[in-house]
Amino acid sequence: MSIGNFESNGKVIVGVDGTRASINALSWAAKFAQATNQKLKVISTWSSDSVTSRLSAFGEVPPHDDSIMEREDHALEAIANSMKEVFFANDVPSWVTTEAIDGNPAEVLINESRTASLLVVGTRGHGHLADMVLGSVSSDCVARAHCPVTVVRNDSAV
Repeated sequence: MSIGNFESNGKVIVGVDGTRASINALSWAAKFAQATNQKLKVISTWSSDSVTSRLSAFGEVPPHDDSIMEREDHALEAIANSMKEVFFANDVPSWVTTEAIDGNPAEVLINESRTASLLVVGTRGHGHLADMVLGSVSSDCVARAHCPVTVVRNDSAV
């Protein structure tokens, strides 16, 4: 792993959603952050907008907090499960922080990249055609992030 010219007081951001690809990205990011003496911020996202806007379009009252809380709980669960797999049990180093943020995954990560030395994301490896048709968090981050981006392939040996 090439370390390059990263500042030892920098911050690595990694996005997780609980998939194997994001767990691989977290594992890579943790090794990199440790090797370069940087902090690691693990982020998962959830969105209240789709529930609220879908119901508001039909003139209904916005959803009870339970549906929004379920989305946030899912994001927190993705972080917890990913952390357990990478850091084994509850031995999370002090240089690692976590946060679940309400918003579009790509937009949240791109915004967070403003204060990062490196952004790490996973990819499911659907390929170029799928990225064009479906859109892709990793593609959006590579194109618009404010710092270097590492995309860890799903089949990467970490």
